[in-house]
Amino acid sequence: MPTRLCPLTEPTNKVLQENRERFSRIMTSSFSAMEVKIKDVLKTQCEQRHKLCQDYFLQFTNLNRKLTSDAYKLKKQAETLSVSIRLSFKGVHFLSIRGSNRGFLHQVWREGQHMSSGR
Repeated sequence: MPTRLCPLTEPTNKVLQENRERFSRIMTSSFSAMEVKIKDVLKTQCEQRHKLCQDYFLQFTNLNRKLTSDAYKLKKQAETLSVSIRLSFKGVHFLSIRGSNRGFLHQVWREGQHMSSGR
């Protein structure tokens, strides 16, 4: 009886060894494929982050330029308004010093008063 088991065990061991080798090749191939896919994903993510960073930098730069431009315009408008207010006060002061009901400045001032009172 032992002679019959011996011939069966040898082919079984050979099949098991082949299965182990095949399994090992499959696993190695699978891990290699996963490694390649992971590297591709990481590379793509890196490229996307780089592009996104460039886009944000461009948006920030444009926003900064716009803010600077708006601040300059606001400063100019404030200067213009300041000059207008000073001239307006000088005109009112001039009219009160002269005490005159005549003259161009007094007429402008009276019309302004007329418009602001809603008459």
